[in-house]
Amino acid sequence: MEKIKLNYRYRYPRVKFRNGETKYGMLYGIYNKSIQKLEYYFAESNQIRKVNVLHKNVQMNWVKKDQNRIHPSDILKVEYFN
Repeated sequence: MEKIKLNYRYRYPRVKFRNGETKYGMLYGIYNKSIQKLEYYFAESNQIRKVNVLHKNVQMNWVKKDQNRIHPSDILKVEYFN
C-alpha cells in the first residue's frame, strides 16, 4: 500500500475510498482537545458549495456538525489536479 500524503490547502481533490466511491471534496484534520487526538473529516464539494461560509472557525464547526468523520485508512488514493 502506498503512503498517502494529505494536503489540506488544496481545494477539491479527487478522493477514492475503500468502499469504491470516488468523490471530490475537502479534507479536514481537526485536533480534539478533550481526547487529545486528531480527528479527520471529509466534506464533499457539493456540501461545501451549498453552505457559503467565509469564517474558517464556523466552517470547521459546520463540517463537524454534518457528521463527515472519516478514518485515514478508509482513503485509498488522493489525486491533486493542477
